[in-house]
Amino acid sequence: MIEFDGESGIEADSDLFQLGLMDSQAYVELIQFIEREFGLRFTDEELLSNVVVSLSGIVSLVSGAMDERARQNALRG
Repeated sequence: MIEFDGESGIEADSDLFQLGLMDSQAYVELIQFIEREFGLRFTDEELLSNVVVSLSGIVSLVSGAMDERARQNALRG
């Protein structure tokens, strides 16, 4: 497990692929986990846009998808 304690040099915007902390298999597993855990579905465009290479990108992707789902649910009534 990786700890982000401020001393590791890993920042919220650090590229996890470039740091060797994530590879393509880990990326797929992460996306599958997020989709299962939060009941979300991402488009190919979202997944290929390099937004999910950092911790802040992961947070943005999930929070944006959840906000969009909430908006759609509010429109439905």
